Amino acid sequence: MDQLYILYGISILSIVFGFIALLKQKTYVDKETKQPTEIEIPLFGKLKTNYPSLVFLFVGFLLAYFTFDKSFPPKQVEWTIKGSFKKPVDRTILWEEGTFKLIPCDWEPDISNRGDYEISLKIDEGISFEDYIEMIDYSHPLGNAQIFPKDEYTSWVKEDTTSLIINATRSTRMYKPLSLQLAQVEGG
Repeated sequence: MDQLYILYGISILSIVFGFIALLKQKTYVDKETKQPTEIEIPLFGKLKTNYPSLVFLFVGFLLAYFTFDKSFPPKQVEWTIKGSFKKPVDRTILWEEGTFKLIPCDWEPDISNRGDYEISLKIDEGISFEDYIEMIDYSHPLGNAQIFPKDEYTSWVKEDTTSLIINATRSTRMYKPLSLQLAQVEGG
């Protein structure tokens, strides 16, 4: 936080020195041509002026803008995602033996011994869960299941009955129970 105050101080000093130089109206003359220095600024055109004072002002305002932008990170929104995985009818599954992941992040949410899950995470305001998470993956020695949030949400918005989403709000998603796809057994 001290670095931000230092940057604000430097930007304020730069702006003040630039204004002082502008008020003095000293025009700098090129040593070789003995003509006033000329500078071209986009949107303003060519200026014959005391450009060092303009540089002080420009740098001061630019530094203040970037410091201000870094001072206030985006607000975070709490997202809650709920759902469950269904076991095959003829099998008993110990859900905790599998791995449950959100991709691309490294976080592994918990799954209950009944296959239910509730994911709570904070995402920057303006970014949806579907933009943040590409895939929800559950892998178990007996099989696996994947949810692709962006595809499911697109289907849900189109009122496609194949969507796994039951309900969606601004910061929640509720998925239908998803069956575990059994792994192929070798040799038979």
